[in-house]
Amino acid sequence: MTDRLLRRLGVALTLLPALTALGFVTLGLVPTVAIIVVFQVLRRTGNFAVARPTREVLFTVIPREDKYKTKSFIDTVIYRGGDQVGAWSFALLSGLGLSGTGIAFAAVPISVVWLLNGFWLGREQEAKAVAQEAPPQAAASFSKLPERPR
Repeated sequence: MTDRLLRRLGVALTLLPALTALGFVTLGLVPTVAIIVVFQVLRRTGNFAVARPTREVLFTVIPREDKYKTKSFIDTVIYRGGDQVGAWSFALLSGLGLSGTGIAFAAVPISVVWLLNGFWLGREQEAKAVAQEAPPQAAASFSKLPERPR
């Protein structure tokens, strides 16, 4: 299923942040345990079925050595650091007097930034993939085109 989705949509890095933003808005409007459960299940399913394979696609356009260095950094520093920052943020926002609804609405702009970043990364990956597929002589021939008379 994921391969068909990726072929249809390209790099689908925006699905999980869009779902997350929708979940936080819904949680802010209807703060119930049922909403938390539904969006947690959807988010985890989306992470393993779509987001993780899509992130792997990003690494197809970089050299193998860079891939392994980058993935180690992302898996340890970014993910674990993000988990810790999330826990601290919840405690900070709670300490500032925000309720669960307020915290949910405060998380929406962060999800939107994540969405925009995913969109940008997807475009960059697609551009690099197209550039790698272009025949080298075609790129060289464009640089040798004669100038137009003025």
